[in-house]
Amino acid sequence: MNYWYREVIDDEPLTDEDIAEIRDSLEEIERGEFVPHEELKRDLGLE
Repeated sequence: MNYWYREVIDDEPLTDEDIAEIRDSLEEIERGEFVPHEELKRDLGLE
């Protein structure tokens, strides 16, 4: 499991814009504004 983790590490610091976008996304999730994975797969014809 450590192998994949090491491969995706980004060593650049987050910008203020990055942090704001992450906060916005988390707020959307808290409000229930997201599409579940299974629904997305159906919509894309992958299931």
